[in-house]
Amino acid sequence: LNVRTDPDTNISTNIIGVLSQDTKIEIVEEVNDFYKIKYKGQYAYVAKSYVSVKQNMKLDKVADLKLTTDVVVRELASDTSDSIFTLKQGTKVTVVEN
Repeated sequence: LNVRTDPDTNISTNIIGVLSQDTKIEIVEEVNDFYKIKYKGQYAYVAKSYVSVKQNMKLDKVADLKLTTDVVVRELASDTSDSIFTLKQGTKVTVVEN
């Protein structure tokens, strides 16, 4: 299964890795026909049609929100953890749980 920098199978240069069958992955979100995943410390994409999601791992939507201020997203659930990126004020986000 090809791991890509962008959710686009028409660009062969966006392949940054390959996952073997039965590899467990962390799915961050669904993006059209792709899953956004964590891959080697960065975000990447894999085609949904090649991924089997176990029923107990399905994410349930809790709420849709619009941020009223900038929000720092961190590696771990701690305000001293390394910052990954910042979501800007006005960004729409979906809160999920499994």
